Amino acid sequence: MKSFKMLAVVGVTALTLSACAGQGTQSGGNKSLLEIARADYMTGAPWKNANIYKASSMQVEGSAFTIALHQEYLDLAAFEYGEDDVGSVNAYSKRAMAAGGNKPTNPEAISKRKLPKKNVGELTRGRSDLMAAFGNGAKTRVPGYSAHAQAMFDCWMEQQEENFQPKHIAACRSAFKNALAKLKAPKKVMAKPMPKPMPKPKPMPKLTGPYIVYFGFDSAKIPLNQEGIINTAGFDAETVKPGTVIVRGHTDLAGDKKYNVALSSKRMTAVAKALAKAGISAGILVKSHHGEAQPKVATADGKREKKNRRVEIIFKR
Repeated sequence: MKSFKMLAVVGVTALTLSACAGQGTQSGGNKSLLEIARADYMTGAPWKNANIYKASSMQVEGSAFTIALHQEYLDLAAFEYGEDDVGSVNAYSKRAMAAGGNKPTNPEAISKRKLPKKNVGELTRGRSDLMAAFGNGAKTRVPGYSAHAQAMFDCWMEQQEENFQPKHIAACRSAFKNALAKLKAPKKVMAKPMPKPMPKPKPMPKLTGPYIVYFGFDSAKIPLNQEGIINTAGFDAETVKPGTVIVRGHTDLAGDKKYNVALSSKRMTAVAKALAKAGISAGILVKSHHGEAQPKVATADGKREKKNRRVEIIFKR
């Protein structure tokens, strides 16, 4: 890595989301490095790299941890794309695809890197502590911090192997240590004996949805007749109390692909803001946008289709 400014932004983005969610988000404003990489791939210049495009376009499935880990690795791949580091772009993109397919890789093995001998001990202890936390349920308890800890450990490994940018090594190491500290299980408190057995807790209400908000052609403004969908999602969230709310933006196949990527981002942002106003905490929102890459209804290229101009709202535990 030649510069660490963007990596620092990636780390802060992931940590500010919440411990229950886990994913970095894309902004609807200036183009991100990820959007630039996607655009470069579609135009064939200046660098044809299919892996980052595939990783950012895939349908992400799995737990809150794997969804968050997919975005963590995708953020690292986008940063490396900006640095023209082909090897790291491919490595992080493949890990993002594995996580997005609900088959996440483990934190990188110590033996995979040629590390300075003086640093092997600390990295080995760090990986051991991380795996112990995962074994103690951290992925389920705090999926966002767990995903960030794994990504920052791999970042630390990469920087330590290069071993020529002390500030970068220290930043990755510090981000890993801070995230790892969040993974500790709360101390168990011994309950006082009760004269009568406690009643069984009521079962959690079943998750509702998904909720679909449809948009007009070439518009990111929520139609008046769709506002009720968002209000219903907000009301239902108070009852079922989801741990994660996924917000995915889409377009139909009419128009330019790069334009549609930006349009789907604006739609995603509009719905996310409306959900926050409806009472859903912004901290549990996991946002993504896919342009025309994932149509609900298969159509010819260039054809308008109302059911494809949508934002999906999905509740997860």
